[in-house]
Amino acid sequence: MLKVYTLLIVILLGALPLVCKAQNKLPNDCSNAILVCGNGAISSNAIGAGIEEINSLNSCNSYEHNSIWLKIEIVQSGTLGFTLTPTSRNIQVDYDFFIFGPNASCDNLGTSIRCSTTNPNAAGSSSNITGMNETSHEYFEGPGPDGDNFVKNLEVKEGETYFLVIDRPIGNSTFDLEWNGTAMQDGNAFPEGVTANTPNPMIACAIENQAEFDLFSKIDEIRTNKTDNVIFYSSLADANDKINALDQYYKTANSTTIFARVSNPQVECYEIVELDLEVNRGPAVQENVTLTTCDIGNNGEEIFDLNSISSEILNNLNKNDYHLSFHKDSISAINNTNLLAENYTANPTEIYARVTELNDLGCFSISNISLELTPTPIVNDYTLIQCDVDLGNSTDGLTRVNLTEANSFIASSDSSYVFSFFKNQSDFNNNNPIENPERFSNNIPFQQNLLVQILNEKTGCFSTSNLLLQVEPTTASLPEIGPYYSCNISESDEQILGIFNLDKIAESYQNLEVNFYETLENASLEIDALGNEFITSTTSIYARLEIDNQCQGIESVELIVRENPKIQLKDLYNLCLNKSNLQIKAANFSSYEWQKESSGSFISLGSGSSINITETGTYRLMVTNTANGLSCSSEKEFKVEISNIAKIARDPEVKDISNNNIVTIFAEGEGNYEYAIESPENFQDNNVFENVPSGFVTFFIQDKNGCGIIETEVAIIGYDKFFTPNNDGSNDYWRIKGINSKIQAKSDIQIYDRYGVLVARLQPGDEGWDGTSKGKILPEDDYWFKVELENGKIFKGHFSLIR
Repeated sequence: MLKVYTLLIVILLGALPLVCKAQNKLPNDCSNAILVCGNGAISSNAIGAGIEEINSLNSCNSYEHNSIWLKIEIVQSGTLGFTLTPTSRNIQVDYDFFIFGPNASCDNLGTSIRCSTTNPNAAGSSSNITGMNETSHEYFEGPGPDGDNFVKNLEVKEGETYFLVIDRPIGNSTFDLEWNGTAMQDGNAFPEGVTANTPNPMIACAIENQAEFDLFSKIDEIRTNKTDNVIFYSSLADANDKINALDQYYKTANSTTIFARVSNPQVECYEIVELDLEVNRGPAVQENVTLTTCDIGNNGEEIFDLNSISSEILNNLNKNDYHLSFHKDSISAINNTNLLAENYTANPTEIYARVTELNDLGCFSISNISLELTPTPIVNDYTLIQCDVDLGNSTDGLTRVNLTEANSFIASSDSSYVFSFFKNQSDFNNNNPIENPERFSNNIPFQQNLLVQILNEKTGCFSTSNLLLQVEPTTASLPEIGPYYSCNISESDEQILGIFNLDKIAESYQNLEVNFYETLENASLEIDALGNEFITSTTSIYARLEIDNQCQGIESVELIVRENPKIQLKDLYNLCLNKSNLQIKAANFSSYEWQKESSGSFISLGSGSSINITETGTYRLMVTNTANGLSCSSEKEFKVEISNIAKIARDPEVKDISNNNIVTIFAEGEGNYEYAIESPENFQDNNVFENVPSGFVTFFIQDKNGCGIIETEVAIIGYDKFFTPNNDGSNDYWRIKGINSKIQAKSDIQIYDRYGVLVARLQPGDEGWDGTSKGKILPEDDYWFKVELENGKIFKGHFSLIR
């Protein structure tokens, strides 16, 4: 059965199989009413009220606004109702209806026996559905807010006829109309008409974006009776209204559904069935493809491999399901004529590919192909002349060569060009290039032909060129030039390095191109050429001589770096105030210049090898050594500061008569001083001495800057812990040290035995106690003493007499 397809008005009759119309006029008037014949869908182009026919013939106080008329013939008695459901559920959309009959005519309708003009929005209804049913008891409702959208259904009898007017005062929504009641049970309340079959869809290939369908080929499939008429329409409304019939051959760009109206002169009713038209646009190919190939020889014409773009054209389609062919123009592609060869020779142009489905339908698609040419690099053949500089044998015509030196002569400089070198055509065909062309060793002496590929990386196109390598023998040993000299850059560097101006050296070669290299191999291969300023220690480099990139010879150049004079002077000298002057003498150099800083600049003092300095300040010595026409200079800056011999600032500080005698010496002066004890050596910066022996000790004070030494004697009072009076000349007397007839001369020394008996009394000038008392030798024992120094200090102690 038909689905609902609507242009302006659609009515779905859920239980109506057939519809028919008596006249070819739109059904917005009674005389053009649509006869309901059976289940199916109806539609019409009717719009507006037509002739106003019900204004005074209804009890619902309404009239036609936008109406459609239906005529109902009853063939089975019972109750009959319907439900009208607008497609738009907007409560503002309002549908009214009116029923006239039974057995009314257009000329004598009488008054409506059922009508509803309730406005669902004004009535507060929950929906805008309306109709007739068996639960309602009223026959009329409305207008506006009155009613609930439904009235009581009809009691119909076989043979009766009725008119149903459906009006749309507000809105123009399509709607469904479903019939119900006992008259619809066990059969149908409406008469039967012709019957038709729903046809299978038609499928046609789109050619130039349109498919053509032979509609008449479907007639026998649709009709069940050879006497039935089948007419095709583009819309359901046209089919119902029987207007705008389609021709036999129907063209469309898109898949669509059309409608076949099946009728018979012997019956009033007709049936409408759908016919689906499916447009097959052909395979989903890539519509625009560009095929680019290299213009070998740059003559504007080349062979294009059309098969190389098959996958791109098919756009991921399975190639086994399609046939691909190439054609000169679009008409040929459509007609499948003028096939092109797969290897097609052409200028830049456009051709077309036809992709055909390998099935019964055989639909195809057309792809536009742009053929484009990319120029290849413009190249020249070249002869590269190289010197045979191998140290082993420089006359055999075999050497190592930097083939890339020929690049700029073979093709113009272009950063996208990549050069590859091949020994022969076979290596080129097998893509076996020379691995290291910068260090190529020729295997054919003197002359060897090579093949060069110049690839443009941006386009993938390449050209080839012939390179003739010509090796010229040289003498067994390289000629030497020089030496050239340079002074050491800096004395502070561990390595002696000089700067050589290679451009200046190159001036000695007239009418030759000269480049210098550190090694013979680099000179031979022309890699890592040296710049103008070359910093090096004493060495030999190599000069490569060329004319127009052709090697003329290689020479060894000796470079010698002369060491700058070394000035052995101190950074600081001291002018002693206790001496008349300071003399400084330098080593042997070719020339001297002594200078002194004055007001921010240096003034010259003399040009001798030595200088006498009488005042402090900043000085500089500049010296030069000249040899082989090269003068190398050095300079040394130094300072002269005042210094002087020391003076004793005050008496030393002495902490004596203890197990650790400590002496502090105090000196002053303009110098920098250091100190020593007992001998003028082993000086120390500290002026404090510990564990100083008792007695009279000499201390030395020296100026570190060489201005001299002074000495001072310090009395350290102390005593021996024991003595041995056995006349062996060693330790025969006990005495108090650090005093004498001049130092603490009035001191009193008393010695007692263990019983407190005074056994001896000594004076500072005495030789000491010999262990006797009144001529009597005292025994070995411990003895005590008491000393009263001249300065009033008193100290006591004890010692041992050992025999």
